[in-house]
Amino acid sequence: MYCRNCGTEIPDGSGYCPSCGAAQTAHTAHEQQTVNSTSYTYTGSEADDIAALTPFQLKAYVKIMSIICYLGWIVLLPILLFKDKPYVRHHANNGLILALLMTIASVVSPIPILGWIAGPAAYIFAFVLMIMGIVHAAKGESFTMPLIGGIRLLK
Repeated sequence: MYCRNCGTEIPDGSGYCPSCGAAQTAHTAHEQQTVNSTSYTYTGSEADDIAALTPFQLKAYVKIMSIICYLGWIVLLPILLFKDKPYVRHHANNGLILALLMTIASVVSPIPILGWIAGPAAYIFAFVLMIMGIVHAAKGESFTMPLIGGIRLLK
């Protein structure tokens, strides 16, 4: 069983967490299964900081980094920090594709007639995909983007 407040592993049936002192109630089967299925293994420079995280904190950390992937060129941060984390790299690949799409739309937009149509259409398409990606990353799911999801820039 894990503490609902700090995520520390505590003996089954404990009334209080020995780490933070929070009162405990029984976890539902879904919550316990979610904790037990979280198996992220971190190595490298961030290992010391990450190793101290509880399963609840770790899951939130990975979700936040996956959401950041969809916020434009800031996608470079998760790419550099999570070189060997497939889940985050999957979202980073999607975010990199969207960042490139938005950059191309910015270059094409000033071109008369064709750019005036293609540029805004590309922006709207990228924005919709960005929202979809953020929602899926927040749920902890992988997401393959429509039309451009088959492109792999990161291996």
